[in-house]
Amino acid sequence: MPRKKKKEFKKEWSPDWKFRSPLATHFINCLMKNGKKSTAERMFYEAVELAGKQGGAPGYDVFQKALNNVKPVLEVKSRRVGGANYQVPVEVRPERRTALAIRWIIDYSRERNEHSMAEKLAGEWVWLLKTRGLPSRKRRTPTKWRRPTRPSPTSAGRNFSFAFFVLYDSKRNRLVDPRTRGEREENFA
Repeated sequence: MPRKKKKEFKKEWSPDWKFRSPLATHFINCLMKNGKKSTAERMFYEAVELAGKQGGAPGYDVFQKALNNVKPVLEVKSRRVGGANYQVPVEVRPERRTALAIRWIIDYSRERNEHSMAEKLAGEWVWLLKTRGLPSRKRRTPTKWRRPTRPSPTSAGRNFSFAFFVLYDSKRNRLVDPRTRGEREENFA
C-alpha cells in the first residue's frame, strides 16, 4: 500500500514547426497510427489548407474554432449515495476537455465519406465551425443523465415518486438537490 500521494502528471506538448502550437502537436499525435508521425503531419497540414479554402478564414483558426465548439463543459460520473447510484454532472477539467474534443473529431472524421483523411478532417472542421457536426451533437445530449421517471398509464390515482437531477458539491462532499437550492443534502457514506 503506497504511503505517498500520487504526483499529478501533466503532459507538456512541444510546439509544432509550422504553427508553433502545442495544440497542433497534440492533435497530430492523436491522429498518428502505427508510429507514422510524418504521415499524420502531412494529413493535418493538408487539412488545415483545405479548411482555409472551404471555411473562408485562415485554416488554423477554423481548426481552433471547431475544436472549441466541440469541447464539453459537463460530464456525468457515477456516485454511490445510501445504496443508490446517481449520475452526477461534474465539470470537465481543461486537459480532458481538449482530449475528448480531439478524440471525437478524429473518430467522426474517420467515418466520413470523403476520399483522403485530410479532406475528411477539413470537412469535419468546416462543419463544426457551423456547430452542426456529430461531435457537437454528442456534446449537447448527455445520454447518461438521470431523467425523471414517468408514471405508467396503469398507475392512475396511485402515489408514485419522481427521480430528480442532483448536483455534486465537491467542497462539502455532498449531493445537493437543485430544486431546493441545497436545503436537502445527503452525505456520502
